[in-house]
Amino acid sequence: MKKLTLCILAVLLSAWVSSAQTIPAKITGSLNRHYAGWKQAPGSCDNRKWFLLGDFDGDGIMDYVVRIKTGKSARAMRLKLIVFFGVDGGEYPTTKILDEPYKSDLLRSSFAVVRKGTMIQLGEGDGPTITLENDAASQYICQTDAIKTLIFKDGAWKNIYDQ
Repeated sequence: MKKLTLCILAVLLSAWVSSAQTIPAKITGSLNRHYAGWKQAPGSCDNRKWFLLGDFDGDGIMDYVVRIKTGKSARAMRLKLIVFFGVDGGEYPTTKILDEPYKSDLLRSSFAVVRKGTMIQLGEGDGPTITLENDAASQYICQTDAIKTLIFKDGAWKNIYDQ
């Protein structure tokens, strides 16, 4: 019985470790240099990831978007989404795409990748639709319709709902 319990525990532990999110050391180093004292900010609802992996600029190379919090007190706490574009050679140029006070509704928010080719309706009912040309980062408030779907287009990040 003890062997069976140990085997089950070992399987569960290995599954937990394999699902843990890790990012390249160069990205962690950049965060340490530019955002001293940063902490991971995993989502609070469906998607509890603290980083996304996708091709956000359409160059065929995987990019990272990280969700971190900065600030030493609750009053100073900020939620930031930072993109690290992957380039050949393993370097990751960085761009901040969201920087807001981490309070109120953002305390119950998450983010996810919306994949290239997804059709999104921009308005209610019969509003216009767009088809994503690249992967997008979607920041949303849990259990509400409040959402920002951020795309990289023409060298800048834009919320598709603001167009």
